[in-house]
Amino acid sequence: MVLLASCSKEDSISLQNDSGKLVSIDSEESYTPRELASAIANSTFSKLAGLGGSASGMITESRLRLLEDKARYHLDTLYAHREGVPLLFYKRSWHIESYTFKYLSVSSTGSPVILSGRVTMPMNDYDAPHQVNSLSLCSHPMEINDGVPSNSLQPNAVRALFNSAVIEPDYQGYGANFGSVYPGLSFLTLGRQMMDCAKAAIEVMREHGVTLASDYYSTAWGYSAGAPASIGLARYYDEYATSADRELLRLKAVSTSCGDYLVDEMLLYFDKDLSYNAALSRFIMPMLLAVPLSTLGGYEVKDFMPSWAMQTKVEYGGMSYTLYDAMSRGMFDVVLEAYSDRQLKDILAEDMCTDDGHLDFNNLKTLAFINALHKLSDWGDWMPSMHIYMTHGRGDDRMPYEQARLFYAMKAASGKMHFKDLKNPVTSLLMGETHAALCTTMMIAPLKYEDPAKVFEMAN
Repeated sequence: MVLLASCSKEDSISLQNDSGKLVSIDSEESYTPRELASAIANSTFSKLAGLGGSASGMITESRLRLLEDKARYHLDTLYAHREGVPLLFYKRSWHIESYTFKYLSVSSTGSPVILSGRVTMPMNDYDAPHQVNSLSLCSHPMEINDGVPSNSLQPNAVRALFNSAVIEPDYQGYGANFGSVYPGLSFLTLGRQMMDCAKAAIEVMREHGVTLASDYYSTAWGYSAGAPASIGLARYYDEYATSADRELLRLKAVSTSCGDYLVDEMLLYFDKDLSYNAALSRFIMPMLLAVPLSTLGGYEVKDFMPSWAMQTKVEYGGMSYTLYDAMSRGMFDVVLEAYSDRQLKDILAEDMCTDDGHLDFNNLKTLAFINALHKLSDWGDWMPSMHIYMTHGRGDDRMPYEQARLFYAMKAASGKMHFKDLKNPVTSLLMGETHAALCTTMMIAPLKYEDPAKVFEMAN
């Protein structure tokens, strides 16, 4: 695993003083609970995830109406008790505020970088500090910039109705940092950046009069590409965070769904399924940007690319770039588009595949490529200290079910791992048994339950 471009633990901790510092608060949005439901229904994420139109209405309107009543009762009970007022006579109103902000963190090359994120939290409509019970750190699954937290409200924001502050970082290469390095497979780097985002978000909360209950805790939630990022946070929390940061975060549990945890296993899986069309943007681009050359067995990243890709040009911001340069600059959107509808044999160097389009395991370059991926996805002997609730479906057409089961088995000895096969007949009927349908199943679940253990128990 590449940690902050091979920074040592001591180097990582030495950057701790400035890392997580709030740089600026950029925007403020205010919602009633009903407006929050409508904003989520019309968000970029909901439309791209297939939750728009009737499906979105079904998910948000019916469930959010019940959740609003439940949340209002919860908050009224909480504050009536604190103020010593009988619940029958307690009539306060509240709303949701959402802020985007920038903060300082550490990039995948080990240098300082300014990243962006969002925090969404409940607020009182009267002159008294609001106190939240928990922090919900959510990793977005999006691969286009329009749908990231700083540019679009996410379905995760609904957790604010449970009196939780919802903290959502943009990945490096998205949001305010769009167009720069996309770390991709460097999950531990993403974990570090999520920790820094939480520290900055707490500062935003304090500036707006929101405090933390004495017994508050944090949970982490990740879907699709966000799943390994959330587990990366768990590992960073256990092995690299300072004691002060661990006390600040108090990470209690992680919930993930349909993630890609072992990228070398994914490559072998996609070798069996030549229809997969995003492997190069998923494998080679992050390798180009986050892997030291010393791990490539004497090769350069361009050696793994097919000749057509080295010659292809793409347009970005009114300028023309070779596809290789676009990858080097982290232009993930255009790279993903350029590689759509291409099979594995078309996205690796010609000599890395056999005539029938499968990986050539007798080729030294192929073996070096697989070895580099293995180093990127090496989770080591780390065993989680907190509970990790994993869900995945056998019908997932993008993130292989088998590699999720393998990752679970690798960490099961911790006694903290939980795995459930996912199959929801409602989303399957609406969307088919696909990656999007399976992720949607778990994104809907927290509309009724906030605790990861409860969500896991009630999945399906």
